[in-house]
Amino acid sequence: MNNREHNFISNVVYIYNNEKEIDYFLTKIANCMVDNFEHSEIICVNDGSTDKSLEEIKKFAEKRKADRLSISVINMNQYHGMEKAMSAGVDLSIGDFVFEFDKISRGYGEKEILMVYQKALTGYDIVSAGINRTENLSSVIFYKLFNTLFESENNLQSEDFRILSRRAINRVKSITERTYYRKAIYANCGLKQCYCLYENNPKNINKENTKSKYRVEMATDALILFTKVGYYAAIIMTFLMAVILIGVLIYAIALKIVSNPVPGWTSTICFLAFCFLGIFIVSAIIMKYLQVIVELLFKKKECLFESVEKIK
Repeated sequence: MNNREHNFISNVVYIYNNEKEIDYFLTKIANCMVDNFEHSEIICVNDGSTDKSLEEIKKFAEKRKADRLSISVINMNQYHGMEKAMSAGVDLSIGDFVFEFDKISRGYGEKEILMVYQKALTGYDIVSAGINRTENLSSVIFYKLFNTLFESENNLQSEDFRILSRRAINRVKSITERTYYRKAIYANCGLKQCYCLYENNPKNINKENTKSKYRVEMATDALILFTKVGYYAAIIMTFLMAVILIGVLIYAIALKIVSNPVPGWTSTICFLAFCFLGIFIVSAIIMKYLQVIVELLFKKKECLFESVEKIK
């Protein structure tokens, strides 16, 4: 870019025990912002780091004091997890476009950051970027299950960073007050979005900024909130129970015919089978009601539109 862009750009960076990578990563972002944009800011969200991450952020800010770049840090009072921490950073941002850097990574640089920004200028409100990577088994299972049950045209996949327009941020806030799993909300917000791939140096390893326990909890919450996995599980169990019931009934009747079981045994077995089937049917109904209640409480809008076009 020969001329600096006039759009105000916000960069929200998630920090959790990244003291060794902070200077390199923030320098990469700062150089990109100063060289290509008139106005920009970096918001570091320190999610209760127990190392010297905060000290490293302050050292970096002092080093870049002369730049046309605002640097802020949000210190969470304890570990909240990526979703809540990043939402706090996005709420504080004021940019026309907001970059979300969920993880510290050496895999991309100024070229890839500008590629995503330029793609957003072509009419996309949300642009995500990632590399061709071999996912671990748990990620493959999660995304396969989630995308199968998720009611959206946009499939979820691993991302390294993304950019949001101000319209996208406002849309998300109008949909729900709490951001439990941003990727799912973004995918289902009704705005135009795309996914960009870039080449990664094999020597560059992405630093995961989250606790493994948190990742499991987030995946579970996402499946419950954004899919009907509980309801489908109850339906499948009810169907299996019905098959078992038929087998038990056939066995009880056959045994009654060919032998002489204890008086009342056949009727007792049939009664218990029907009772268990009834429990699973009631469970399926309850799961359906719970799914409806979750949607009513979680979603503030029943329908979403991508754009409004005035014809005349």
